[in-house]
Amino acid sequence: MAALIVSAAVSALLPGSTLRRPLDRSSRTGSALAGGAMAMPSMMCTCCTARITRTPRGQGASAAATVAYWLGNPAINPAVLVFLIMVAPWQWAATQVAAGVVLVVGVSVLVA
Repeated sequence: MAALIVSAAVSALLPGSTLRRPLDRSSRTGSALAGGAMAMPSMMCTCCTARITRTPRGQGASAAATVAYWLGNPAINPAVLVFLIMVAPWQWAATQVAAGVVLVVGVSVLVA
């Protein structure tokens, strides 16, 4: 329920063009990188970003950018990475970052 409230608030308070403008790139890889970079500071789970992702996609943002944003929130979440570094060996955090980048960029480009 909290995820729906957070995503509804973001969708209501930010106009769609604010979310779509940074995602506009000429190539699929550039769009995927932009979506992943935009996902990192928002630090939400997949259920929160599913509703937010619909807005830029409905306004014409590329599939690569929106999928990268949707997958990037939980995969390369800085709060999760900091927590992982504190409780687990650094190799786990490095694996999380590597797998997250491959997932966000690679899968997004393939889906697009």
